[in-house]
Amino acid sequence: MLRMMLSAVVALGFSTPVLANPDHSEICVETSRIVHIAVAQRAGGMKPDSIKRGMTEGRYKVSEQFLPTVGPVVDWVFTIESGEVSAPDAAKTIAGRYRNGCMSFKP
Repeated sequence: MLRMMLSAVVALGFSTPVLANPDHSEICVETSRIVHIAVAQRAGGMKPDSIKRGMTEGRYKVSEQFLPTVGPVVDWVFTIESGEVSAPDAAKTIAGRYRNGCMSFKP
């Protein structure tokens, strides 16, 4: 299930017009950072809107060209089973799987 949803999120990231020009590895690195932050904050009890706000205008603001990916990625993180998100090192593990899937994605 996680793999299928991961494919959808990666494809969405590459279809965002703002991301049409950055190289593949840059997209994967930056979006996996978004995944990592979102998982860690969800595990800490934050709600989706608060996480999105923090990444679009707050402490964890992402670079301008990646702003369109924040909403879909955070929404995706909230579809992951809560037990998986609360596991030790979940943010690192899930972001790593995301990054690996992203790097192997062929748009």
